[in-house]
Amino acid sequence: MLRCRTDHALPGTSRAGVAAWRRLAPTATLGTVTEKRQRAEEQAEAQRAAELAARVRDLSQLSDDEVMGRAASYGQAPLYAVVMQRRLKDATACLAAETIKARESSDRAARRLAWLTFVLVLLTAALVALTVVLAVRK
Repeated sequence: MLRCRTDHALPGTSRAGVAAWRRLAPTATLGTVTEKRQRAEEQAEAQRAAELAARVRDLSQLSDDEVMGRAASYGQAPLYAVVMQRRLKDATACLAAETIKARESSDRAARRLAWLTFVLVLLTAALVALTVVLAVRK
């Protein structure tokens, strides 16, 4: 933090005037060196994040084979690994959704088949009963 100069030997300065001047010190408007450094670091971090986002956006447009090929040739495996992991996660989520749809579809088909089997058993029992009735009449 910048300190104000408090030289009481200057003509026309009093303790009250120096105290008031200290309250209005330029540190509030100029900022400290630490604040400036912190702002510069924040700006640099934001710029690095924007560059990384642009690189990831560029990678998202490549095929899997191109991503793996570039990872080996450029030696930037961590970024490429992140892209491949994201793609793997998306593919796994899609596969899980398809598996759930297939299971629901097979469950529906199994219920229908069970009802049809029940109906066929009833019709078979009715046919046997009618056959017995006709055999007894003759």
